Amino acid sequence: MTPGQLDRSKFHPYYEMYLGLVEETSILDALDAGRMAVTEFFEKLPSEKLAYRYAADKWTPKEVLQHLVDTERVFGYRAMFASRSPDAELSGFDHDAFVVKGNANDLSIAELVREYVSVRTSSIYLFKILPPNTFANTAVANGNLFSVSALGYVMAGHEKHHINIIKERYL
Repeated sequence: MTPGQLDRSKFHPYYEMYLGLVEETSILDALDAGRMAVTEFFEKLPSEKLAYRYAADKWTPKEVLQHLVDTERVFGYRAMFASRSPDAELSGFDHDAFVVKGNANDLSIAELVREYVSVRTSSIYLFKILPPNTFANTAVANGNLFSVSALGYVMAGHEKHHINIIKERYL
């Protein structure tokens, strides 16, 4: 299955922007390619850019990476939960509050990258072991419906979205 083959009735239209960035044809390929691309991207960022903000209320690249980690954890939990308890209703999360409390700027980029790789590796294993018949399962979070498969592709597209923003506005 590709992102374009997903049942559009099983995720909120907001996520289309992320799904449109995913070129890989399988969730596992997309997540694995992202693990390599994100790791390389953040390891090569100039050190003077790691704490840079292009506007006072915008995140630094370190905070963006912590946001990717936090969001991946949340989306992984949602995917696991929907696979085991379809039609569940889960709470949302305030990504801005998470960034503020994440203290990413106090961590080294090496620590943040290691955390990202660890969480992404966990996500890859999650999607690898989920029974194929659960990928169409849905649940609701933050009032929005999503399928297990949509979440996997959204994870991959979400990080591409944020890297594109860093390239456009920070570098």
